Amino acid sequence: MNRARLMLRLALRNLRRQARRSLLTAAAMVIGGGLLIFSVSLGDGTHEDWIESGVRTGQLTHRRPSRGGRRRRSGRRGPLLDSG
Repeated sequence: MNRARLMLRLALRNLRRQARRSLLTAAAMVIGGGLLIFSVSLGDGTHEDWIESGVRTGQLTHRRPSRGGRRRRSGRRGPLLDSG
């Protein structure tokens, strides 16, 4: 317990001594996290638009599996899609 308290006191003292470096590091982490969220969201939106435009133009069609037997899906998940 005493060692943890000492480590916390040293960490806070170093943060105060190097305030500019600490703020720059925190700002870089916030900006990096924001860019990561933005890029993942952009990729998801682009993928959705790509699927919608393929279905709208008729290049991709959704096919229901037959009710008589189970069809193998070759390890893929999601809807069965055929290319035109």
